[in-house]
Amino acid sequence: MVYNLGGNPLLLLDNRELPEEALPNYEHPLWINGDWRDIVNRVILAPHADREVRRRTEEILSEFDLDVPIEEFRIGRSDITSSRGYQAELVGPDNYSSSFRYYSRHRQEFLDNTNWDQCESVDLVLFNPRGQQKPRSTIGEHYRNFDREPSFDEYHHDRLRYEVKVTRIYPDGTKERHLNDYAEYSELLSQHSLGRTRLT
Repeated sequence: MVYNLGGNPLLLLDNRELPEEALPNYEHPLWINGDWRDIVNRVILAPHADREVRRRTEEILSEFDLDVPIEEFRIGRSDITSSRGYQAELVGPDNYSSSFRYYSRHRQEFLDNTNWDQCESVDLVLFNPRGQQKPRSTIGEHYRNFDREPSFDEYHHDRLRYEVKVTRIYPDGTKERHLNDYAEYSELLSQHSLGRTRLT
């Protein structure tokens, strides 16, 4: 069932904003046929969910004959180590205030919750569609790297032609900044535009 009451489009193509008149606003739920086994591969409990919530979740899964794991909410917790060698956080889809301060706040919270005794580095990644550096079209990815430092190229999203900016922070506070080709080009254009403005 898909139920939407304006304000949040069901689909954004490449994070481009839609005019208000294009936002769906269904008066009644829209029912879509589907097999739960193809849709649900795990359940993540909400923050601070208690035993009763877990019990009810197990009942619902049993009712629909779904054998999937139930996982604890992990974002923002620094006491959980990952078998993948990193922890990740996605930031941006719920940026309803459409403000870049939203990203700054989440970055700082991620850093504040980092256990630097266990972490080799933190990567703060911002990416946006080429030429569309706006709060609502920008996505953030935050990574705590425990046992390796990935190549910056792993973040590039080149096939999507996204501008990608990576800031790597080490336990001693040292920072490295990396931009892919699209982001470098965008910054050059921005600097050229600012220089031209100042000259005039």
